[in-house]
Amino acid sequence: MDDKRIIELYFDRDEAAIDETSQKYGALCRRIAMNIVGNPLDAEECENDTYMSLWNSIPPQKPKNLSAYAAKIARNHALSRLEYINAQKRQTVLMPLEELAELVGVEEDRSAADLAKTISEFLRGVSADERRVFVKHYFALETLEKISAETGYSVGKLKSMLFRIRNKLRLYLNKEGISL
Repeated sequence: MDDKRIIELYFDRDEAAIDETSQKYGALCRRIAMNIVGNPLDAEECENDTYMSLWNSIPPQKPKNLSAYAAKIARNHALSRLEYINAQKRQTVLMPLEELAELVGVEEDRSAADLAKTISEFLRGVSADERRVFVKHYFALETLEKISAETGYSVGKLKSMLFRIRNKLRLYLNKEGISL
């Protein structure tokens, strides 16, 4: 079933929307959550929370890209779950996003949405391979080892690629007037 029809099911408040979403995007949501929380039970809980959030947010929201919308919600639930887990354990987890922290500090006068739009525009200007690696590592929080197995690139090559992309991003953000 196409995304447009699934969204119509949400607007009709038809519970089949959740089943269709699960069939089409369940594996994506689980994989994103699993990459973040590292536990199948927690990942499943995040996936289920994603369906609940979709049900509660559509309507009034009408996402243009259901897969990206569901992935973002799943990622946010997984990050919240990880924060909860770590608060319980009183541990700190180093995440790939810390590598970007020095680049994307949000200014008082610039919203996170503006920053996300600027980064999306930047990513349209890099190669498909660079974009794929960047999104897998920084959005889906996949490990370099996993990306290496999927792409055939060595971990060292991936580290170099991400370093170069971050440098290009730094220059792009400066050009766009985002001070670092």
